[in-house]
Amino acid sequence: MTLKQSLEQDINRFFEDIKDQLPEGKKKTLMLLVDKYIHLSTTTTLLDNSDLVAIKGQAISLYNDRSWPKKLGKFSIITGSEIPQICLVEATINFLHANDFLKRTPKFDYKE
Repeated sequence: MTLKQSLEQDINRFFEDIKDQLPEGKKKTLMLLVDKYIHLSTTTTLLDNSDLVAIKGQAISLYNDRSWPKKLGKFSIITGSEIPQICLVEATINFLHANDFLKRTPKFDYKE
């Protein structure tokens, strides 16, 4: 049986099962169906060399476009060897968000 046939069969069984159920039972039955198929929407995506080059390029751009040193948050002053690392982390987060791997874009609390 193919996945599509199995899903269609489960959906039909779901509608048959909920006819005589109370709202709490309907919700539980639906959650069981969703839990059975939720793994299909969570696939692994591998980053390749072109993705890494894009992240590195954005990190270099971030490094060149900013004045340093900066404060990150209330107490941390970013200087020296930390600057490229912070730019790389920020570029990676931006890349992941641009490709819909993150639900929200984190903001960095930079202060001059």
